[in-house]
Amino acid sequence: MLGLAPQQVLSEAERERGLRLLVIEAAFSGGAAALTSGVILTAFALHLGASNVMVGVLASAPFLAQLLQVPAITLVERWRRRKMIAVVSSLIGRAMLALMAVLAFHTGTLPLILFLIAQITLCGLGALGACAWNAWMRDLAPEERLGRVFARRTAWLGAISLLLGLVAALALDLTPAGSTARDAVFAGMFTVGCVTGLISARVVAAMPEPLMPPAAGPVRLVALLREPLRDLNFRRLLAFVASWQFAINFATPFFTVFIVRQLHFNVSFVMLLGWSARSRTSARCGCGER
Repeated sequence: MLGLAPQQVLSEAERERGLRLLVIEAAFSGGAAALTSGVILTAFALHLGASNVMVGVLASAPFLAQLLQVPAITLVERWRRRKMIAVVSSLIGRAMLALMAVLAFHTGTLPLILFLIAQITLCGLGALGACAWNAWMRDLAPEERLGRVFARRTAWLGAISLLLGLVAALALDLTPAGSTARDAVFAGMFTVGCVTGLISARVVAAMPEPLMPPAAGPVRLVALLREPLRDLNFRRLLAFVASWQFAINFATPFFTVFIVRQLHFNVSFVMLLGWSARSRTSARCGCGER
């Protein structure tokens, strides 16, 4: 754990190396997400025999898990080890993908329950890690370069997600539903997703973390949450994002179910529709994914 400790002094060369690793890491985290989330995750749930209720619960897990960022604020402020929190939560969370890979060869109630537990664990730990990650990146990237660095990172994420997502969808289209070959494809995708996710955590561990300044006093969660809410524009943004995300994610997971089950389109077609919709959404509202 010594390599995960923050540095009191950060040289310019170390900072530049960290920013390069930040962009490189996007290829691995994007690969893990492309192979194990979104349309692929919904298709996998249907493969295991999930009901519409189960699909809804799986789709809501990543967003309900964001509520864990509230107690994560206290954890970061008190422990002040952002890299350690981000790396450990990523390692444990992405290890859940290995369990999901094994479940590809099983059906029934128990595999579905284990699948749901693994997904909730993955999302919950991801939310905890994201809180530490965001605070860490704010201190690592200079403010005047923040936009350029994350624009390059987002470009990597988009390219990798589109490429691997289409490859995965085509692999599913070429294997009959319910066949052993389809089991193997899902197991392979989640295994590769687990490996790339663990590599991502290793790259993150190699990035330097500036030492957080000492706390000014006792950490009071209510005061920390109240401070940004004093800003009127922030409250407006919060209301917009909440309503937009509710509307989008209320219906989106069931598009996959309807298009695949009722209209009998291929998963690759659904993947292209989803990518096109995300591109238009990002362009209109200026939103992006980490």
